[in-house]
Amino acid sequence: MKRIILFLITTAVLFSQELITPIPLTVKYNYEKALLGKKLFFDTRLSHDNTISCASCHFLDEGGDDNIAISIGIDKKVGIRNAPTVLNAVYNVNQFWDGRARSLKGQVEGPIHTSFEMGSSFDDIVKKLSVDRDYIKRFRSIYRDKITG
Repeated sequence: MKRIILFLITTAVLFSQELITPIPLTVKYNYEKALLGKKLFFDTRLSHDNTISCASCHFLDEGGDDNIAISIGIDKKVGIRNAPTVLNAVYNVNQFWDGRARSLKGQVEGPIHTSFEMGSSFDDIVKKLSVDRDYIKRFRSIYRDKITG
């Protein structure tokens, strides 16, 4: 009987804590940085041929993914899986379906560099955005620096 009671108490203690970290009700953030991120998210110049933005595969008004089995990238190239949701992705332990990126900073390199997604490079993106006066102004204001990749 003691073993059963000990087992029940131990089980209750183990499962009394959240297995998944709850999303906070409020998050502190820099408003200007968020606006810059939004502009970048919708900017097709991040892709090699200026046709694909992050928003091309992550529909924010439909759950943050593209709701198709396999995503389509530049030149109508077919990917290898569908786009996971970006909603609350900052709270994911890992990024991508296979968990290959540990952070959003690491995640962004995947679609940018992959030939069948955006097919671009940070150097090319920096060149494109460095001639845009609004981006220059925003990067200077927020980061006190020029546009970097």
